[in-house]
Amino acid sequence: MGSKAVSFDPFILCSNLKSLRETAHMSQTDIAKKLGVSQNSVWKYESGQAEPSLAVLLWYSREFGISVDSLLLRKEGKMTNDKTVMTIPNLDVQDDRVLCVAQAGGRGNS
Repeated sequence: MGSKAVSFDPFILCSNLKSLRETAHMSQTDIAKKLGVSQNSVWKYESGQAEPSLAVLLWYSREFGISVDSLLLRKEGKMTNDKTVMTIPNLDVQDDRVLCVAQAGGRGNS
């Protein structure tokens, strides 16, 4: 039996990273300090301007108690960890793209 190819949309990842951070009431600066990177790097991950490394994805996975698969592939529904339930917005791919493009226009800490 062959395995099914998985389609990866980077806009899902950037949306999920931002949603997790906001649900945890953390700023981009808070995340950056924990990761040991600049706030600008976190902004780039969330806006789709840069792809986070595997080490960064593993950190998000451990910090928020979710799988890397969920970070990369899940665009709707709930993600759970031991602390809380985190809802990922129910957006279609077109909405995800608009969200990330809109984020790329500003450099705010939201």
